[in-house]
Amino acid sequence: MKIYMPKFEKRGGIIPAAVQDGITKEILMIAYVDRVAYLLTLATGKAHFFSTSRKKIWMKGEESGNVMEVIDVKIDCDGDAVVYIVVQKGEGVACHTGARTCFYRSALRRDLGIPAPKAGEAEALQTVNAEVNEKFMRLARLGPPQNGGYVTWDLSQLEHRLRKRAKTSSKESYTCQLLAKGVRHCAKKVGEEGMEVMAAASHETSDRLIAESADLLYHLLVLLIASGLSLSMVETELLKRQGKSGIKEKASRKKK
Repeated sequence: MKIYMPKFEKRGGIIPAAVQDGITKEILMIAYVDRVAYLLTLATGKAHFFSTSRKKIWMKGEESGNVMEVIDVKIDCDGDAVVYIVVQKGEGVACHTGARTCFYRSALRRDLGIPAPKAGEAEALQTVNAEVNEKFMRLARLGPPQNGGYVTWDLSQLEHRLRKRAKTSSKESYTCQLLAKGVRHCAKKVGEEGMEVMAAASHETSDRLIAESADLLYHLLVLLIASGLSLSMVETELLKRQGKSGIKEKASRKKK
């Protein structure tokens, strides 16, 4: 098929490649690609890069097993940089330090709650005094996100955690118990939670409505996972409806 080719010649044949987690939206690493690595990535669906130190093509995870499955490749406006959108495999580790992302440190020296067990002297940074805007001062006073979470959070990150949990067989995991009982049971739970949301909205407090809504969204994500679907598919469907009359769209929808 026809594809766009970045302008490798603008940077001497090698351009920067950012890597973003397609589920959590977290930036994972920065590397470099040449024409061959770019084409290999598109041909194999796995992230390939060009090592500027070893002067050779390499595939992420070829030794560690932490392969990056590429689900999309984006090219910037100048045509001389790309972004790989990926799903991490293996242990979900992007960094040689053992961290899930290479960006495990804040410039403000704030604890991000991201362990980097293999970091050593080579990764150490110098500290200096600098004038800092008050908004950064407020951010610096925050503690680490709970359980190594994210400063910003959305449902995709919960989905990512549930998918990781689904790969285990823990008898203490409610998510695993739900998935083990199959799609029909998960669907039934969504219906039950929907009724509880309705009851909370009609007769209970705002706090109760928020709590029941959280339960509903959780069970809906589990149902999608059990059905082999993803939140991104739902988001795509919503984007398709953007700008359309909801009344007309619903009237034109055909039952399958």
